[in-house]
Amino acid sequence: MDLQQEHVLMELESYAQPDEPTAIPRESKSVMATHGYLAACNPMFERGLLSHQRVTAQNQHVLHNILEGYRYFENWTKELEDMSDFQPNSPRERRFLAWQTWDLLRIAVSGFQVVCADFLSRHCDKHYISPLRINGSAVESLFSRLKAYTGGKLTSISYQTSRKSIIIQDETKHPSIEGYRDVPLFYHYDG
Repeated sequence: MDLQQEHVLMELESYAQPDEPTAIPRESKSVMATHGYLAACNPMFERGLLSHQRVTAQNQHVLHNILEGYRYFENWTKELEDMSDFQPNSPRERRFLAWQTWDLLRIAVSGFQVVCADFLSRHCDKHYISPLRINGSAVESLFSRLKAYTGGKLTSISYQTSRKSIIIQDETKHPSIEGYRDVPLFYHYDG
């Protein structure tokens, strides 16, 4: 973990849970929730999807980091799904990530895992994957398509229509059409 990030996490924790029990701030619970969120993002992004570390058939440490951070978000959403009033697709829902962000996070994590598994199964002994270089391109491709369907005005309101347009186009695409960015992006999550 980066020293600066580690310092921020330690500061948050020491503020929310001081040595003196009478000095615990009123917002301790929300500060610790922020701490948990940032502690999950670090392995998933800095030591995972945006890492400079190579992924090889022998070294899957980056993938383990990604899954370690991603579990936090899976557990968070499972806790909320047990509540009868949780509406993940509602723009008014404030207890979880915006559903567009959740979609894109699942796409990034599952897509990167599949790319690594496929590539390394075919090129296990000579090649490696650089996570930072791969992820920027895939996210750029997806956002380009999402923005194109909204006329350059992608918002939380237009996201759902744009996403459905991409799914419909991909399902009805003529099989002989191939292009530069025909990479599967795994946005058909039904969970």
